Amino acid sequence: MRFYRNVKKRHALICQKINQNDILIQKLDNKIMIIEDEINEINKEILFINSLLADINNVGFLSKDELLAIKRKQAVFNHKLIDLKLEKAKKEAAHQAIIIEKKEKLNIKKILHMKSEKYIFLLKKEMIKIIQRKYLIEENEIEEVLYAKSKLNKNS
Repeated sequence: MRFYRNVKKRHALICQKINQNDILIQKLDNKIMIIEDEINEINKEILFINSLLADINNVGFLSKDELLAIKRKQAVFNHKLIDLKLEKAKKEAAHQAIIIEKKEKLNIKKILHMKSEKYIFLLKKEMIKIIQRKYLIEENEIEEVLYAKSKLNKNS
């Protein structure tokens, strides 16, 4: 019976770890979605700035002052593009790190489920042994009672 209780405790701990791991996986999924949304927003900004740069380049004849103003705008847009691409690279690196962490958590989940199944198997096996012992004890008690009755009947 002690073995059964120990296995049951271990199974309960494994189930608790599975639940904690599932919560962590859900949090990682949420982080992945947030980062993917942020990357999509950055991509939209990059496309918008590229279209602005293309529009600036399609300007006709300009005076020197207008040309310098356009060159300043282009420089600002180019700096913004560089900043956005850098931010996007950081987000993509974070995205990959979270995906790797999620894969590790999924692997842990698989291992924990295998342990849980092992403990369930052991619990069932031990329960069968306990039931068999109870039936054996009952059977022995019945035989003792029948033997005692048969002795009484012979003596009377």
